[in-house]
Amino acid sequence: MAANDEWEDVDVDSEWEDVPDEQSEFDDFKVPSLAVAEEYVGPVRKAGQAVLGAIGTAGEFIDRFTGAPVRAGIGKALDYDPIKSMQSPQTSSLGSEFIKGYAGQFGRPSEKAPSGKDILARAGVPTTEYSTGLILDPYKAKTLKVSPAGVGGAVLETVADPVAAFFPA
Repeated sequence: MAANDEWEDVDVDSEWEDVPDEQSEFDDFKVPSLAVAEEYVGPVRKAGQAVLGAIGTAGEFIDRFTGAPVRAGIGKALDYDPIKSMQSPQTSSLGSEFIKGYAGQFGRPSEKAPSGKDILARAGVPTTEYSTGLILDPYKAKTLKVSPAGVGGAVLETVADPVAAFFPA
């Protein structure tokens, strides 16, 4: 007797015909209308925008006393000419140029201070922009324009003031 002779042929589909369909607990679930969803989303969106606005205002305030003066000092130090300072004893030093820029910017609106990109562009770093695909969202076919001065400027701003780097100004 072969091993296959022990098995009985059974019609599987015929056995399930008499089993009643069970009602799923999700059969009565209805998707809320867009108006109902907007009723809940609208206030949450407004609250989120208010929080982001407050963070931006706090970032601007902090940047007036921390990052912007440092960037202004670095920008002023770029004006320093060491040859001129050797020829004339009345000219300032590199450190005094930085202090002048820092003191002149301290507490003033941060948009008057140079950005990290501006500082590096003045130092000769290329500002040519290159288009790249967004790394965080590769499916939407958006591009991100970056330049060496822009990327380096972001690093410069973070190093110059690590606290303000976490607050969007």
